[in-house]
Amino acid sequence: MLMLMITITVSASVKNAKKAASAVCSITAYDKNNKILATGCGIFVENSIGVASMSVFKGAHKVVVTDTEGRSFDVIRICGADELYDVIKFKVAAPTSYAEPSTGKAEGDLWMVGYTSGNSEPVKASVDKVEPFMEKYSYYILSSENSKGSCALITDDGKVAALIQKSSSGAVHATDAAYIKSLQTYGLALNNPAVKCCDIPLELPKKKEEALLLMILAGNTGDKLQHEASVNDFLEAYPKLPDGYMARAAIMVEKKDYASADKDLKESVRLADKKSEYYFNYAKTMFRVVSSEEGASFKDWTAEKAYDLAHKAYEGEKQPVYMQLMAQILFAKKDYTGAFDKYMSIIKEGNVYPDAYYGAAQCKIMQDAPKEEIITLLDSAVNSCDSVNYHISAPYVFLRASIYTEIGEYRKAVTDYYRYEILNDGNMNAQFYYLREQTELKARMFQQALTDIHKAIMLAPDEVTYYAEAGALELKVKMYEEAEAMGRKCIEMAPEYSDGYLILGLALKYQGKTEESEKMLKKAEELGNTQIPADTYK
Repeated sequence: MLMLMITITVSASVKNAKKAASAVCSITAYDKNNKILATGCGIFVENSIGVASMSVFKGAHKVVVTDTEGRSFDVIRICGADELYDVIKFKVAAPTSYAEPSTGKAEGDLWMVGYTSGNSEPVKASVDKVEPFMEKYSYYILSSENSKGSCALITDDGKVAALIQKSSSGAVHATDAAYIKSLQTYGLALNNPAVKCCDIPLELPKKKEEALLLMILAGNTGDKLQHEASVNDFLEAYPKLPDGYMARAAIMVEKKDYASADKDLKESVRLADKKSEYYFNYAKTMFRVVSSEEGASFKDWTAEKAYDLAHKAYEGEKQPVYMQLMAQILFAKKDYTGAFDKYMSIIKEGNVYPDAYYGAAQCKIMQDAPKEEIITLLDSAVNSCDSVNYHISAPYVFLRASIYTEIGEYRKAVTDYYRYEILNDGNMNAQFYYLREQTELKARMFQQALTDIHKAIMLAPDEVTYYAEAGALELKVKMYEEAEAMGRKCIEMAPEYSDGYLILGLALKYQGKTEESEKMLKKAEELGNTQIPADTYK
């Protein structure tokens, strides 16, 4: 009788395990060229939600799962991952069979099941050790016998105890399925390479604030697939919040579907409790589009409408940035007086707002105002930048340098160019050093000019005019041998470039090498150079 009871119990356990095995699936990961990267198996632990080894998903562009009935589904979202335990939770867009995870340490016999479309029997597991982790989960160490092809450990009552995994050492272990099911995404998940291990979009977090954060960050990553998925998921989860419509409008603008963008922006304003921010975004988006060549063809959007929206934003909440947008729109319409007045209104209201001074200065430039007025405004722009964010003064300093150059204050201009370089952490291009060298020449700062033109050469070694400029300067400071080298380099780089022959000819002349000098200078003349000194052949 006892033997019969044992047999019946074992039979029931096997039956339960076989039923749970219908939740197992095979997994195939593909790269961008649709080539197979990896294969494995997983198990669904709730409807449409499965768990698997994370290593199968790493670097994948697409992942396909096939259930025990032979149906295949694309994985559409990653719902959570843990690199330490090499586990991942995923979602497919179809209803599936599933087996619920067990809770706590599994008692009684455990059965190993794998992916099969037939009626293969579950195999009784041999568990060597069970280790607790995170207080309420279990980590199973298994004997390697009969574990080949196995995917999950199933309890006597047909629940999933754990996901079976093989380590690089060949050992077999299993991570608690309840723990893997508990994994979730979170607002900053896109910054975690372990969670964002493949190209499949992350599922939106459950909490509204976290979901909003992930959607915003997705728009800044350049990952269009993730961005669109996050926006669509957010709109589905929170159709009464304006943020999703505002985000989708940005996507529509990028796709040049301005009519759809307009519809979404209007909806964002309609749904917003505090409308100023959404009026401002609507105005800013519209102005950016109408300022572009392609966007200008969308007749429903105009600069005038953008101005009105910005004005509504400012009426609702008197933020300087809203007034600044109004000024920018007036400036684009060449209403420089109106734009200047708006910028000055920001300042008169007591706002420490460097951009307002900068914008006012640009208005004065367009009105051909006295340069001293422009410099005063730029001084205020620079001086109103706080010490923490002083780098934002870089464009103000650069513009002031150009104004100083126009009025002949070359040394002040040079000083500002050096400030500009510091504000940009020294990350300057060859054109900048050439520009500063030209100003240094006018200030008779020859040593600094030599240094800068050689920096330009170093950054743009294929630009022949920089070698010619260096040679001309070296002639000026009587560095004839160096000038000769520059002239020869010019001729080597561009045999038809007349300045190279001129510089070489003069460098040779000043070194007393008359015969070769005359030959080079005549060649420069033949090539059309009109800068040959009058006394060259005397």
